[in-house]
Amino acid sequence: MLDLSIIIVNYKTPSITVDCIESIYKQNSTLNFEIIVVDNDSQDNSEAFVTEKFSEVIWINNQSNEGFGRANNLGIKKSKGEFILLLNSDTIIIDNAIQNALSKLKSDCDNTGIITCQLLNKDGSLQKSFYTKNASYKEILSYNLFYDFLFSSNKKNDSELIMAIHGAFMMFEKEKIDKFGYFDQDFFMYSEEFEWCYRLLKNGLKLKIYDDIFIYHLEEGSSINKDWNIKQRYLSSALLFKKTHGSLGLLLYLSLHFLNLLTNSILMWKLDKKYRNEFVESQKYFWSLTKGYFKILFGTYQRPLKLINKK
Repeated sequence: MLDLSIIIVNYKTPSITVDCIESIYKQNSTLNFEIIVVDNDSQDNSEAFVTEKFSEVIWINNQSNEGFGRANNLGIKKSKGEFILLLNSDTIIIDNAIQNALSKLKSDCDNTGIITCQLLNKDGSLQKSFYTKNASYKEILSYNLFYDFLFSSNKKNDSELIMAIHGAFMMFEKEKIDKFGYFDQDFFMYSEEFEWCYRLLKNGLKLKIYDDIFIYHLEEGSSINKDWNIKQRYLSSALLFKKTHGSLGLLLYLSLHFLNLLTNSILMWKLDKKYRNEFVESQKYFWSLTKGYFKILFGTYQRPLKLINKK
């Protein structure tokens, strides 16, 4: 068995994918590893462009754009490594980060599920690599101006409690995670890593960050229409609450958003024009998807859950 399988999802980003793979090989790693690229029906020159430079890369073509989670699941299914690294195509590996992370993971405690490293922006500044809230009603209420005013002074520092980690770098032992499953197939894009992390935590595994190991995450993925992006995030978030808290949990999620709408609308006069405009825009996006939320509630949504009008 190989030490490690590195899985990269490509969608119309051949140059970025090449840069990522090149950075992996530049580390002079002594690891016995494979790189699997799953292409989400890019319909461009991605396969030829990448495999011409790296003939050893295992290339898998999806017949349609299956989204982030499903593509990674396919790569995991085809992998031969004892450990798996899910790596975004818009990352650059530095300072032997992969081998160092794997060495630490192998010696880590038995209940370690998924680990990540510290992500860096282009300029070297720290990027958010993990989250302390996951499918949290308190997080929704934190956007309520009245609630925030009442309870902002009582907020606790829970930065040590990791509830989800960024999908750009996710490393784990395959055999340990197999029994709990991988990404939920109902998600197309966004929130799938949150649902997965929630499920693993519920089953007693821990999420960790090795904050002394760094990689660049350039956030230069395939071009996505802004309107589609925002709406897809809202739909996926609603699906996350349905998956983690059930139908009543989704109704509570929608009710809290409605409460925020009412409360913040009343207090808008106290805020600057920029905040008001952003609030109005966000509410238009959110409530334009009401039909989609009820499809999620009653389980009649398409799978994977994908906004139809992507450009």
